[in-house]
Amino acid sequence: RVNVPAVYRWGTLEPGGALERAASGRSVAEARKWLTDPAAPPILLLRGVTHVLKSTIAAACVRAAIEQGQDASFVLAVDLMPLGERPTEEQRIRLGDALHCVRPGRRLVAIDDIAKVLGGATAESGIAAFRRGHLCAAIHRLWQSKTKLVVTTDLENRSTAEHRRPGIVELLGEDVLSRLTDERSATVVRLERRGDAKR
Repeated sequence: RVNVPAVYRWGTLEPGGALERAASGRSVAEARKWLTDPAAPPILLLRGVTHVLKSTIAAACVRAAIEQGQDASFVLAVDLMPLGERPTEEQRIRLGDALHCVRPGRRLVAIDDIAKVLGGATAESGIAAFRRGHLCAAIHRLWQSKTKLVVTTDLENRSTAEHRRPGIVELLGEDVLSRLTDERSATVVRLERRGDAKR
């Protein structure tokens, strides 16, 4: 079973490697420290706008865990969604693979791009409520089984009028936000575009 998508396999957490040179700030070093520190909180939240290498760093964490002999997997949040009335064979396979990835007993799971759970639906719609319910259930199962969790998102904590996008609270609820951002339960790394970084 291939646990790291091919598009992200170039990235590693190696000090001074290509990913560390390409990503902003100390993001790769912080991810490496989170992964290797036994006292680190169980969640790594990678935040930032599109194209700042959040997904690549998440995949690199999965790769490093696998190389250390751990049972780890990378899953797209959108693949965890329930299927429609007439799912294609590809959709059924993707859902089956995604559910396999988040089964209890994994040592580490990366859930990539939680905003994609909306799939174009508005945050207030019944479709969104149905989909996010499934994603929340998967996240809670992982927490209950004490799985280390990497989450990537470009969402802010709450919706903003300027961006007209839901925040994590509107998407997944206050309880999930509190776990994802509390310093005792999560390490939060904010990535920026290289030109925007002031470091």
